[in-house]
Amino acid sequence: MPDWERYLREMRRVLRPTGVYLVSTPAAPETTRRPGNPFHFVEFSPSDFARVLAPHFSQVELFTQRRRESSLARLLKRLDVLRLRARLPLALARTVARGAGHRRTADLEMDDVEIAPGILAGGTETLAVCRP
Repeated sequence: MPDWERYLREMRRVLRPTGVYLVSTPAAPETTRRPGNPFHFVEFSPSDFARVLAPHFSQVELFTQRRRESSLARLLKRLDVLRLRARLPLALARTVARGAGHRRTADLEMDDVEIAPGILAGGTETLAVCRP
């Protein structure tokens, strides 16, 4: 979203006094305004994510979200130091991922995702729970 400050002001405006606003960003080691995902305008580091949210909400708690993966899927990710999987045609990358036991997002169940308080290694998303 190109104007996230305006968006956050509006979220705070419409949130009830007892409401809770949940928002996430991909887990980025550092904030980037040129993420690899063409549908994202910015991806925040956890500290920048909290800093951006804090002026709009009185309480911001960060959590780490990560998929539970097979040991083969984790091994393949660790071995891909050159990020070759990002250069594969999408259909081939998905076939390789499924072969390694990686499930499509649409097929995930509650047990396939872990959400834990704080910022932990191996997270795929940073989740913020915000209160007015």
